[in-house]
Amino acid sequence: MEHYMILKRNSPQHRCQKLLSFLVLLSFLAFPHAGLAQTAVQGGLQGSETVILTPDGALNKQIQGRNIDEVPELGASQEDGRLVLLPHQPRDWQWVAGFNVRWGEKRFNFFMVDGKTFTSEQFKTNVFLTRYKEDVTGRISSNAFHIALHRTRVVENELAIFVVSPKKQRVVIEIPPDLVKRKRILEYHMEENESKFIHIDVLPEEFTSVTWAPEKVSRRVVPLSDDWRFKKGEIRGAEKENFNGSSWDRVSLPHTWNARDVYDTRNIRDDLDVFELYDRGPSWYRKSFSLEPSVRGQRLFLQFLGANQVADAWLNGKYLGQHRGGYTGFEFDITDVARIGRENLLAVRVDNSFNYDIPPHTADFDFFGGLYRQVQLLVTHPIHVKDVNVTTPNVSSESATVRVVTTLANQTSTPRRVRFVTNIVNPYGEIVRSMVDEKDLPASGSLPVEQLSDSITNPLLWSPKYPWLYKVYSTLYNDKGEALDQTVSPLGFRWYSFSADQGFSMNGERLKIKGVNYHQDYLNKGNAVPLAQKREDILHIKRMGANFVRLAHYPHHPYVLDLCDSVGLLVWQEIPVVNSVGGKKFGDNAKQMLREMIGRDKNHPSIILWGLGNEFSRDFQPKETLGDQKVLLGELNALAKQLDPSRLTTQAQNHYTDSSVMAITDVQGRNRYYGWYEGTYDDFGRVLDEERKQFPTWKFLVSEYGAEAKYGYHVDNPRIFDHSETYQLDFHRVTWKAIEERPWIAGAAIWTMFDFSSFVKIGNIPRINQKGMMTADRKPKDVYYFYQSQWSDEPMVYIVSHTWTHRTATRGLPQTVRLFSNCSSVELFLNGKSLGGKIGGYEWSVPFAEGNNSLKAVGQKDGQTVADEMAVYVRFPGAKDGTPDKKEEGN
Repeated sequence: MEHYMILKRNSPQHRCQKLLSFLVLLSFLAFPHAGLAQTAVQGGLQGSETVILTPDGALNKQIQGRNIDEVPELGASQEDGRLVLLPHQPRDWQWVAGFNVRWGEKRFNFFMVDGKTFTSEQFKTNVFLTRYKEDVTGRISSNAFHIALHRTRVVENELAIFVVSPKKQRVVIEIPPDLVKRKRILEYHMEENESKFIHIDVLPEEFTSVTWAPEKVSRRVVPLSDDWRFKKGEIRGAEKENFNGSSWDRVSLPHTWNARDVYDTRNIRDDLDVFELYDRGPSWYRKSFSLEPSVRGQRLFLQFLGANQVADAWLNGKYLGQHRGGYTGFEFDITDVARIGRENLLAVRVDNSFNYDIPPHTADFDFFGGLYRQVQLLVTHPIHVKDVNVTTPNVSSESATVRVVTTLANQTSTPRRVRFVTNIVNPYGEIVRSMVDEKDLPASGSLPVEQLSDSITNPLLWSPKYPWLYKVYSTLYNDKGEALDQTVSPLGFRWYSFSADQGFSMNGERLKIKGVNYHQDYLNKGNAVPLAQKREDILHIKRMGANFVRLAHYPHHPYVLDLCDSVGLLVWQEIPVVNSVGGKKFGDNAKQMLREMIGRDKNHPSIILWGLGNEFSRDFQPKETLGDQKVLLGELNALAKQLDPSRLTTQAQNHYTDSSVMAITDVQGRNRYYGWYEGTYDDFGRVLDEERKQFPTWKFLVSEYGAEAKYGYHVDNPRIFDHSETYQLDFHRVTWKAIEERPWIAGAAIWTMFDFSSFVKIGNIPRINQKGMMTADRKPKDVYYFYQSQWSDEPMVYIVSHTWTHRTATRGLPQTVRLFSNCSSVELFLNGKSLGGKIGGYEWSVPFAEGNNSLKAVGQKDGQTVADEMAVYVRFPGAKDGTPDKKEEGN
């Protein structure tokens, strides 16, 4: 790897080098020796003349042709047979150079610059001496004047090159492979008389470049999320510029028109839930915006990150196109339609009506309509990076290689010569590998460029515990070296596998998948959730100790993938083929959704599985549907392998039509709800054992399991479908134990991390699926802390339960208090008095006093102390406050 130190224009060093180049040219004119001028232009100093140059042009004329001891300003003398140089330099002298200097029988080159002497000879001087092993000027070729010095030491392999261009030109310096590992060509666009001092370090494998800074390019993203006008319903002419929409509602994105109407909105309790199907149909958005003159000559792309589910767009009355599907982004090139320096009118029709041709038909979640993700304007140079595909064909803990296939676009009318540089930058901001190509881009066309890196030694491996994240910077330069465009892509070095016998392994070590399913909605916001909340959601998942998230049941916001990369969450990302399969158009749309999902998200190291569908093959469906299901799943699987051979495919099924559908994908996801929709939670392990015996080659991943619970609802005698936190806890303790004990189960994903909106659910909160570890507005249930005690390495202790603060007890009869903790020991205090410490089995019989009681738990782990406190109000039957004498369940 090379490190180039180039003197910056107008710096003192640059000015002195400019002067040097000028004096060299003067010397060309002053000396009548054609040989010196010729070798200078060709890059050599092989003639017999001695040339001594200083910043003093008049002095140079006086001393031309003299030997070094004939120039008093250099203070040359002899000491013990060795040359001594004690130059008497004026203050404005920053350099002195000598070429073909004779001392005795020797000839050598040297220069002094900024207080250092550079030479291949040994002599004494009062200026710091940097001695190189050999002068290699003659072994390097260029179309300019140059001197080159080389040396190797313990770790350093250095090359110092001084270059002067006698005219404005493209200077090409060719360095042979024996000096710098392999043949190198350096190119600079140099002005007349311009000079450069280049210092090259051929670094050992473990070294990296010191600094890295992104280029300044025209690419930028302009948000278009504020000041929209919105109107529900079908509106004729709303796409036209002269349409008057001033009376429409003013909204900002993200926005949905279904934030509230998915619930009973009567704002009254009368022991009935009255609900009309939420509004599904067309609505309109309009926005005016202006473009600054600075975007003139650039390419303009209007990007929608998500619109549910059919979107048609017009700009300035001209139809841009349609996108079908509610969960992946799309864009329109508006360069030839947009008006620069004038107002533009964007109109968008969005329709979330049922459509048999668009997945999904139905699902256990609501289809919120609207522009529920951001809209933005992408500005790029006409010559730009169109797409980047990053893979790691070989990766281990010892070494790794990176393959990058980049599509370059030239949207100009003439062919262009470009220089394309791909830099791999490690988590410390250092360049570890660079790949450089020169390409001729066709006019009005694109060109794929494939690059394979040299081996990277000892890469930092990405994993849930240590999510080391590299970046791939793709930069386009024109033939003058000016940066045109630059993009950045994530890169993680990791490898993984699923085994029918050993479950899941990552980076050569077995890892139990501990995960959750995650829907993107939020209470009273629908899917129009701000990015800050998405970040907090991912942090909730990580804090609970999870290492995996299934993004159910559709591609989520790209920002969510960025977050998963950063915090270390393995990802199952899927398309919304849910509950059923349609006809040919349905299949075509499903394939397009797969192309868009993989095309958008392929570079994220967090993604390990592409999901191709959920519960679309059900035992209540007629068997004749099986053929359509298998055909579509097979086509989707083949397409996923074509688009991304590096990842595995999966599906999630409950009671399927036929087991043969499961074998189509690499991994078999099983949605199992024993103890909720059927049987008991004690059946869970038994049923999976039986299935494993029947299908020993399947790679089992429990893709869903769960039970519903209303936040703060506790009972003494839990039972199935009572929607209590008490039952939910019992369910999960037994089910997770069954999963953990079976090594052939790769792991599991709880259904779900957060309660979510679902118009098909009743429960004790209608229209909310309450299987979450947290509520729809992100309050943690007790089960959250149970999993934290099982999954997280961070010391924790939790008293069960912070939402059970009022209790009825029998006087003189202690009550059981349970704690969740991952500590090595825990001590419980009641009203300041210790009830003793325990190692595991964190349950105490607590003799509560009547009235207010304080509980405090203190845990110890790895030298750290954690604590949890809560207050409990206890009532005894027949209490003096007149409270009825009865046993209550809940609070």
